[in-house]
Amino acid sequence: MAYKVRADLTAQDLAIPSLNTDEYYTDEEMRDLTFVGWVNETTFEDDVDGAVAKFTHRLGHPVFLYSIDLDWVEEGSNK
Repeated sequence: MAYKVRADLTAQDLAIPSLNTDEYYTDEEMRDLTFVGWVNETTFEDDVDGAVAKFTHRLGHPVFLYSIDLDWVEEGSNK
């Protein structure tokens, strides 16, 4: 599964904050992330109904982003 920053946020040139680092992510930075799954927003433990998406950065560390800031991208889509 692939995700990108929500279109209305991108249109406003906004980046979204990570919950566990001091980093902000745009669509360009999202390319460095691999989706892992969903987690609980307070414990960061696996939770299929969680409101936070867990990613692994290409450098190996986890990145947690609120799902409300993301749009799902269909595989093979250029959107």
